[in-house]
Amino acid sequence: MVCSLTSDQVVTCSEYNINVSKYEEFFQCDLKQHNSSRGCGCLINVESGFVLSELFKVQVSRGKNVLFTKFVNTTESIKPKKPFRVTVNQTQNDNFLIVWETEYQVLGYVYVFSLDLISEIVYHVEGSKISTILNVTPSGRFKYELIGRNLKPNTNYIVRARIKSPLSNRFSDYSPAVKFTTPTSPDQIFKIIIPIVCVILILSVLIIYFFIDK
Repeated sequence: MVCSLTSDQVVTCSEYNINVSKYEEFFQCDLKQHNSSRGCGCLINVESGFVLSELFKVQVSRGKNVLFTKFVNTTESIKPKKPFRVTVNQTQNDNFLIVWETEYQVLGYVYVFSLDLISEIVYHVEGSKISTILNVTPSGRFKYELIGRNLKPNTNYIVRARIKSPLSNRFSDYSPAVKFTTPTSPDQIFKIIIPIVCVILILSVLIIYFFIDK
């Protein structure tokens, strides 16, 4: 279980305590500073594991003062680990096959949990702030084929993936971004070749005319 404490102001993590309990089990969370000075976090190891719909009592205190108490439902708080090893390969029909892996696959076998995972693919032109979001229905297979004709030719694209369980609305963090480049379209090739061919023809005609005239 991961616990995070954030604030609009600078936070000194050592001043705060997070106590977590479940029935007769008690866990203490030693807060560590995040990269930002306005957040703290800690990791709680629950050796007995998690059961759906279990309630954990989380109490945040500063010194001897209890700041707030919250009950966390395990089902509603599921946040999968982010996908990794995202690859993009051009297919024979000029589409682009995006494949990503998750922590829920082992030796080619898919855990039951992953069969229901919903994937989200986000891609955009490199340098652009406008993204296209695609939802991939659960199937246990983590791949998606982008239609090549819907993409701009000779353009760099950035793609990322994330996943979530249908039991909660919490997405994982995004996978590392991957860049791929679309090929030059035939129209663009013709636009380059035709002027060159025309120049060569004109030069050829001029050279022939010059020698004949001599």
